[in-house]
Amino acid sequence: MAGTGDTDSRQPVPVETGQGLTVQYRDRWLYSRREPIKNPVRAASTLVIKSETLVFCPSPLLGYGLQELLQRLPERCAVLAVEADERLMAFSLRHIPDDVLKDPRFRYVRTAAAFRILELFDTLPNAPYRRVARLDLSGGSALFSEFYGETLSALDEYVSRWWKNRFTLMRLGRNYARNILTNLGLAKAAIPFSIPANKAIFLAGAGPSIEAAIPALLLHREKLFVAAVDTAARILADSGINPDALILVESQYWIDPAFHGLSRSGIPVWADLTARTASVLRTGGPISFFVSEYANNGLLRRLRASGAGPVAVPPLGSVGLAAVYLLSEIGMGEAPIFFSGLDFSWERGFTHNRSAPAALEALERANRMRPLPLQGLPGAGNAETVTGRTGPVVTTPLLEDYAAQARALASRIAAKRRGPCVDLGKTGLDTGFIRGDSDGLGRYLEAFAKEIGEAEIDGDREHPRQDGLNGEDLTDFLRGEGERIERLETMIRDFLRGKDTDRAALRETMREMDYLWLHFPDAARGCAEENDFMERTLAGTGYFKKSIARALSFLSS
Repeated sequence: MAGTGDTDSRQPVPVETGQGLTVQYRDRWLYSRREPIKNPVRAASTLVIKSETLVFCPSPLLGYGLQELLQRLPERCAVLAVEADERLMAFSLRHIPDDVLKDPRFRYVRTAAAFRILELFDTLPNAPYRRVARLDLSGGSALFSEFYGETLSALDEYVSRWWKNRFTLMRLGRNYARNILTNLGLAKAAIPFSIPANKAIFLAGAGPSIEAAIPALLLHREKLFVAAVDTAARILADSGINPDALILVESQYWIDPAFHGLSRSGIPVWADLTARTASVLRTGGPISFFVSEYANNGLLRRLRASGAGPVAVPPLGSVGLAAVYLLSEIGMGEAPIFFSGLDFSWERGFTHNRSAPAALEALERANRMRPLPLQGLPGAGNAETVTGRTGPVVTTPLLEDYAAQARALASRIAAKRRGPCVDLGKTGLDTGFIRGDSDGLGRYLEAFAKEIGEAEIDGDREHPRQDGLNGEDLTDFLRGEGERIERLETMIRDFLRGKDTDRAALRETMREMDYLWLHFPDAARGCAEENDFMERTLAGTGYFKKSIARALSFLSS
């Protein structure tokens, strides 16, 4: 083996062993000094790989084992190589064989931030994947072991969440698209979001901890802009607090009991375009729209491009998290946001506050033979006990996932706005936001008042109204969607009858109109040019044409 006494430890140095090159870098050997090729090839040849797997290779360096890996890669798999070190990346690109670098199933990325990898995840070859497998082919992975471990965890979590979102899309995707089309008929009368510039913001979530915040809300009501998620509005109203805004995202009918007693109350509704139209209209108050980008589908893309698209909210799953995000986008950057009731767990008794539909249903079902403790708690079928902020709490895997998303959102909001976002809940899982206490709300508000005391207050803070939120543009948009559906119907019928069909045009139109079929169980990888898939798409077009007709009737009334 060649000597190494004069090597520059700041640069990777190839060293001939007689059995292939090894590498010395930062006073470490990154392969064996005797048989550098043996272990990487063995690892690549013995890794158990199932179909639809993303193989994560940290620091591939000289590329030993990659050819063997690609040769035995099952269908619908890909290899993602990641290098955190710029010098190693430059060195590696000179040594990895061209046939590996050019393989369509191989992607090589240089980054030291896991979120950068997640940003390009959907562009990786053969995505989506059902699992991630790690394969270390060099000692370079030990130089940044913490980063590579975090990246693997992030990839695992992303894949898991992708499939959870996929199952949600299968169950609710048709509802979402139908509701968007119908609610666009109401957008002509929508008003801009508005929050008084001299008020702090309080969000009431549906969890049990909101009950402890009620006395502080009553005491400081005049100093607060109070927003409530759908299933928290009633407990506020029962306590004598009419919310300044009710935030609604639910697309299904089961949300209706949350509005008992609030019909024609005039409470302003901040509604997701995907929300159930009847619920949007329930209070009779003014409506402002946002939209959850539940999928990157053609309908949402065209809505954004048309200028008729309202404020966008990322797919967060929980109405509470969507509300926090929305308020952080709309509220003044300096105004504090307080919230309580985002517990993602419960202690004893009810999963939600006592005026929420789930709690009221349990009370209504109780009788002398089946008192309340024997009723069972709605939604608690896979409950487990974990350690919360103040001791043991009961939660579910879904709620724990929401809490993890809350912690990620907390970091994102803290980096964007000057004003604090404070969790006043006394119980529940850690949300990652600044911890506070509703008993101290008065002190927080005094500090805010002092900050704005000398500032010029120029009325309400309004989110800019999007161009295109008017009847004429909305009518054109909806009629355009109807015409696209009719063109696609004609193309599919010709296809099914065996007529000469421009397959490229059919594929492109199916892609543009993907909201017609994205909810199919077999649509995870796109549309299939098969009779069965086309027949199901054709069978559903009438459903959406009715929604468009209803929306147009709203616009013309």
